[in-house]
Formats: sequence, structure tokens, C-alpha cells
Amino acid sequence: MNIKSTHFTPHLLLVLSQVLIASSFPATAMLDLNNSVISLNILRFVIAVVCLAPFVLFKPKYRKQLKQTWLKGMIIGGFYSAYFQFLFISLKQTTPLHTGTLYTLTPFLTAVLSFVVWRYRINRYELLAYAIGSIGTAWVVFKGKIDLILGFHLNPGDWIYLGAVVCMSLYILSMKILHKGEDAIVMTFSSLLGGLIVTSLAAFFMGVELGWLRLSTHDFTVLFYIAVATSLMTSYLTQKASQKLLSIEVTTYIYLSPVLVAIEVAILGGQLPELKVLPGILLSVFATVVLLYFAQIKKRELSRASSK
Repeated sequence: MNIKSTHFTPHLLLVLSQVLIASSFPATAMLDLNNSVISLNILRFVIAVVCLAPFVLFKPKYRKQLKQTWLKGMIIGGFYSAYFQFLFISLKQTTPLHTGTLYTLTPFLTAVLSFVVWRYRINRYELLAYAIGSIGTAWVVFKGKIDLILGFHLNPGDWIYLGAVVCMSLYILSMKILHKGEDAIVMTFSSLLGGLIVTSLAAFFMGVELGWLRLSTHDFTVLFYIAVATSLMTSYLTQKASQKLLSIEVTTYIYLSPVLVAIEVAILGGQLPELKVLPGILLSVFATVVLLYFAQIKKRELSRASSK
């Protein structure tokens, strides 16, 4: 593989990851959230772990790495589990429209946390790009309806979902901090297994009944999709990309999420997005490109500093 393809591969993985994540908001809203949120979370992790287990456990090289990654998996998986926990709970009191909008706060929060951990500075142009990205994604989410954008306010479910945003930022940062050269598939399995253990312990101490037999075929099908596509696959793709990219690069692609939702809806519904969402799409793409540009500058600065 040449240098150019090696450079672009992690970025392509993140685009694919965002395509899958974009489908998670409407998919989660299709679940019957009257069931125990923790129970649904456990089943999601069980499905993901069972699907990935044969690819890891049947290979001696990967089994050996599990001894060094299980504790890391508990930490990473704990944040990942908490994200979905907050998401499921919040959707009882809010809508995918609101959660999709608040999700765009993740890049900026990750940048702030990256400054705390690694002293990555945020210049005024980046701050402007973060603002433009948030405005652009909000424009797409609200379909260009200015009255809805101006009338947006935080309801109780939104405040809960802000906890999910914090957990997602910590999840992405922890992957970068804890990764020490292990294979992405092993780290993915460890984090999913860690998430399963953390969530199961929470259910045990809270006395939560699983009640999986009461799930409808529809709910199980939706949960299976969430487990495989928006848990297992996105976790692996993000792990793989985060080994090569800065955390702020990983989260920058979040600004494309509403754009990808609009594209997915257009493909599935056979109808192009309305022209009035085009400004939001252009702003989101512009912000993504600008932030990736500044991330490359940071990487060059870090490379020069480490070579001294």
C-alpha cells in the first residue's frame, strides 16, 4: 500500500462509520423504549460480542493480546455503554431531531478535552469552524426551517443526552490514550466485552430484569441492526482509524452525520433533499474540511517536536 492510500484509508473508514452512525438515530427511535434500557443495552452488547468472538478467539495471536487489553476494554467499553445508556433514556423524553443536533457538540467538546490532555490549542479559526459546523448540521437536521432552529430549546431529555455527548468524547479520547499497538479487532472485542460486563454489573446491582422474551420480533430485529452495524462495525472502524489519526480528526466527521442522514433518506425514499437544506450541507462540509486542515498542521507540529 502506498503512502497516499495509507493516508486516506483512515478517513474513508470514518466516513463509512458516520454512514452507519447516521442510521442509528432513527433506528433507536423505532425501539419500544418501555422495555428496560439497561436490558436492551445488555442484549445489544451480547449480540455484538457473540458475532465478533469467533474472529478473535479462534486466532492464537488475538487471544494472547486479550490478556493485555481486557482492562482497557473495561474503560473504553464503560464509556461506550454509558453513551447508549444516556441515548436510550433521553429518547423517552426527546426526539432523534434533538439528539442529532446535540450530537454535533461532540467535536468541540473533544477538542476542549484534547487541550486538557495533550495541550492541543484551539485557534480562533478552528472555533469559528466548530461554530459553522454546528450551524450547518442544525440547518440540515431542521430542514432549513429557521423558525424551528430559533425555537430550539433544551427539554429534560436533551439534558440527559448531553451526558451521552460527554461519554462519546471520553470514549474516543480513551481509545487514543489506551491504544499501545494492539490490533483494532482485539481492542474492539475487548471494549464490547468490557461494555457488556459494566452494563451487566449495573443491571445486577440495580436488580434489573432482562425480559428479553417479551421483546417483539420487530424490536429484536432493530436491536440486532444496532448491535452489528452501529456498535460492532462503528467501534471497529473508529478503533482502526483512531490508531492513525488525532482524536479531533476522528470527531470532525460527526459534522457529516446529518448530511449523510439526508442522503440515506433520499436513497431509501427515492426523493432528493429539499434545496433549502443545501446551505447546511455546504456549511457542514466546509467546517469538516477546515478542521481537518488544521488537524494536519497540528500533526506536523507534533512530528517536528518529537523529532527534536
